[in-house]
Amino acid sequence: MAKARLCDNRELINEKKRLVYAQNKARKNKTRRDARLENPGVEASKQREMRLTLRLKCLQKYGARCLQCGITDHDILCFDHVNNNGAEERSKSPSITILRRILKDVSGSYCILCFNCNHAKQMARKEAHVDLGIIKSCPTCNRDLDLCRFKCDKKYPDGVYYECRECDRERVRNLKLQAISTLKNQACPCGVSDPTMLTFDHVNNDGSKHRASNPFPVSGRYLYTSIVSGRWSDLFQVLCVNCNIKKYVCHRSITSRLQDSLDESHVEDTYFTPVVASHTSERIVPRPFLLSDLTVCREEQSVDITRLFTLNHYAGFGRFSRHIYTARLGPDLVAIAKFNYSLTKSMATAIGVEYRNVLELDRLVTNPAFVNKNTLSYVLSRVTRLIKNDLPNITHLISFADPDQGHHGGVYKAANWVPSGLTTRSYVYITGSGETVHKKTVWNAARKLGIKEDVHASRMGLRRKYSNKKYRFVLQIRPRDDSIGAV
Repeated sequence: MAKARLCDNRELINEKKRLVYAQNKARKNKTRRDARLENPGVEASKQREMRLTLRLKCLQKYGARCLQCGITDHDILCFDHVNNNGAEERSKSPSITILRRILKDVSGSYCILCFNCNHAKQMARKEAHVDLGIIKSCPTCNRDLDLCRFKCDKKYPDGVYYECRECDRERVRNLKLQAISTLKNQACPCGVSDPTMLTFDHVNNDGSKHRASNPFPVSGRYLYTSIVSGRWSDLFQVLCVNCNIKKYVCHRSITSRLQDSLDESHVEDTYFTPVVASHTSERIVPRPFLLSDLTVCREEQSVDITRLFTLNHYAGFGRFSRHIYTARLGPDLVAIAKFNYSLTKSMATAIGVEYRNVLELDRLVTNPAFVNKNTLSYVLSRVTRLIKNDLPNITHLISFADPDQGHHGGVYKAANWVPSGLTTRSYVYITGSGETVHKKTVWNAARKLGIKEDVHASRMGLRRKYSNKKYRFVLQIRPRDDSIGAV
């Protein structure tokens, strides 16, 4: 009865609450300020736990995975403004308000990126300036440009810098490359060598003291010049943004634990894992439907597609693909089939076909909110027809069933795919936290550093995990003579 009365009079009750708060706003704010002053540590801890809990819910909403590279470490994930309006929003709202806004957002204005991808996106973004109608010549590139193409600088008589923004940015970029080449490690230990993702880290974790003791900002042109001259070359090392943030989080965790327990003789150097409130998800009740009501078509990668793979596929989204086929029931995603060209040519030669004439079924996933036992076989049959029309060079489709995950290829057999033997044993790498890293990821990183794969794996603390042989299934969608050259 009380709940029904609350639902019927919700607007009236909320209006009364707002009126009471407006009448007692000063007194309530004074009470909160006094509580913060009397117990600053307790209030700060409450705010921190609230922020961490809210952040975890936001990460879970978007799949807790970088949209570009697929990293799942919570410490190095951030929320990116798709419309590049983050500075404007941060200037108007505190961080916890933005997190609440992200949790309620349904317009797709936010996505998850790691700090590396976010920084690279920011560096690649072009600034928009309004023309002022005043022409100024740049002595570096010898171009006559509008005054808005020059940054403000009060040191010069006309109030702007002597060269354009593009030339100044290129000069600073070259200076950063010189500083990177001056230091001992010219790439991050994780394998990242893109200059836009590299930063300079204080080796001894004394960055705050160093910045406080210098009259100039320890960043940008002044930092790069000091490193190139050799004055600070022993104080810094090269790290990517992700590793720099991870190191800071780890160091902050160890410092706080030392302050809380000074009598401890040893504190383990482990990654920091925030303690948040337990989150229990509601049980999903599958909804039945008719296969004839599904709409199967080809789509581009989007947030809802990435999220469905992340939450319901044991291997996550995987690598980028231009051949994603979805089955929708109205606006709802029911199933997704993602195809890609194979990573190795041996996959095609094993079945006696040219490399560019084979497409691999990379991922196949269904939405647990919908139930029909024939969904996957029906979607595969429909997708096969679409591939036959869209990609005239493809003659064969290939896929694999992993017995380690309890898969034996029943879906492929129901869709008339033909068993084609077993693959050779393969392996993946396991990190100290239990995450899986593909062997080609480690091999690519080792090749960039000029070392062997096993050497790089041992440096990163990775161990090999061998898998059983997988079942191979092949479907021939057209005769080999009817295929056309690669698209």
